[in-house]
Amino acid sequence: MLKAVTSSRCLRALALTAAAWLAVGPARADSFLSWYAKADKAALRKDDDAALQAWSNAIHLWIRSDGKAKKARALSARAALYERRGDWPAALDDLSAALPLAAKDAALYYRRGHLRLERGLVADSIGDFYKAILLKRNYAEAFFDRGRAYESQGDALFAREDYQSACRLGLKKACGQNSTAKPPETKKAAPAKPAAAAAPKPPPAVPKAASATAPAATVDMRACIRRLSACADNGGSYGACVARAALCEADPKRGCCPKKCADLFQKLADAKSEASAFREAFTPKNACAGN
Repeated sequence: MLKAVTSSRCLRALALTAAAWLAVGPARADSFLSWYAKADKAALRKDDDAALQAWSNAIHLWIRSDGKAKKARALSARAALYERRGDWPAALDDLSAALPLAAKDAALYYRRGHLRLERGLVADSIGDFYKAILLKRNYAEAFFDRGRAYESQGDALFAREDYQSACRLGLKKACGQNSTAKPPETKKAAPAKPAAAAAPKPPPAVPKAASATAPAATVDMRACIRRLSACADNGGSYGACVARAALCEADPKRGCCPKKCADLFQKLADAKSEASAFREAFTPKNACAGN
């Protein structure tokens, strides 16, 4: 009788173990990695429907031990499929979810910026292109699209400089854009007509010592912008470049920047991206320049 009870208990334990094994088996087969592999195979077959479903299943089943890089790639791949279908809000959501997992991926920032630009989210796209260029200094496509974004906002000077940068990096289509984004033309003063007789020069209205203290005459906003842009193109952030800039009030020389514009940049940068703040504060006709 005791042997029968023991045997029954053993059989029950074996049954429970088998049931547990069967329950775990499908879970392992239905893991992030398994769907990740299925998605890759579907992509090779160019079966977008199957790939989209597989990437979605993989993302749903992802756990931390699967690795951030793989989840970022899954989100990036699904974003491409959404974009191909014209579902740009879903594509943007996936790219935005992927970026915290791959914060040093310049291509992800560029892709989100490009998509934002195509959908009219110009200010946001400029911030993405700015980050892409910081991560990859020779990113010709990012320079080109940032130029397009600036041009669409009427910032001809910034657009022209970005087109030139893209052209220098070998992007041929950017070279043809240089002539379409020129700085605003300024009216040139007509040459003075020769006088019949030179009139005697009046005495100077302001003593030399006083005139030397007036920095306003040395302010050249375009030269200031070019210097700050060159600093940013060489890898500096806009905030760092503005902080290091020579201020006309302290050092009145060519390329100096008005302190009011630097202060305005800092105020704007607290509420938005540095790229947007730079674009708003440093324009040739901004009131902070005294124009």
